Amino acid sequence: MKLAQRLIACGVAIVMAIVAMEAQAQAMKASKAKVRQVRGEAQYKANAAADWAPLKTGMVLNPGAIVETGRGAQVDLFLSDIGSVVRITELTTMGIDKLNYSRAEDEVIVETELNLKAGTILGNVKKLAAASRYDVKVPNGVCGIRGTEFKISANGVVYVISGVVRVTYTPPGGQPIVRDVQAGQVFIPPAAAGDQPTVRTLEPNDATWQQIKDLPVITPPAGLQVEPLPTPNPTERPTQQPGHPTGAPSSPSSPSSPGT
Repeated sequence: MKLAQRLIACGVAIVMAIVAMEAQAQAMKASKAKVRQVRGEAQYKANAAADWAPLKTGMVLNPGAIVETGRGAQVDLFLSDIGSVVRITELTTMGIDKLNYSRAEDEVIVETELNLKAGTILGNVKKLAAASRYDVKVPNGVCGIRGTEFKISANGVVYVISGVVRVTYTPPGGQPIVRDVQAGQVFIPPAAAGDQPTVRTLEPNDATWQQIKDLPVITPPAGLQVEPLPTPNPTERPTQQPGHPTGAPSSPSSPSSPGT
């Protein structure tokens, strides 16, 4: 009798959990990324099958869009519903895979997935609700962001200025390695198969501190007029290479040179 009661109680709990998850999924809305600033040459695709087009300040990008920056370029994206700002640095390719959110009472639950294919991004994320997910995928892993200031490179190097990032890194031919990288630390992937990653303290004079400090605020003041910055006029343009319309090779930097 007691066993039957336990089974019934367990079944009811499972059903309630499934109903709650479905209700949350139905309440999720797709958000957009607003282009706050474009400096230099940058391009985007509305989706993987679309053609490349110049990216300009003031544009709005939907989930599925892909952004690429040229040499010396920089793009700032506001994810206003998510509570985040992302700076895409030069020679970077990043996809916006998912930007979902829902508002429940006093909290916002988000599901964000950014796909960093090459280069480096910097970001600032407001403290997230417990049920939220904010992931940055890299070619060999994924970084779980939890209300954090961060710099992430496609080669797997992760800087954390505040908060914490859970890094799951899978070396070629190896098993996943999970590390929680705390504020003031940097994660450096293993240099060779069988090696362990390095998590070390960030030096006080590391440029990353200032790079994060220079990020724009997450929510711009009401009535702010968004104006494009002057576009550099380089004397020599990089030679265009296949697979990277901005003319820069789409390959991450070596792990021995963390970030940019």
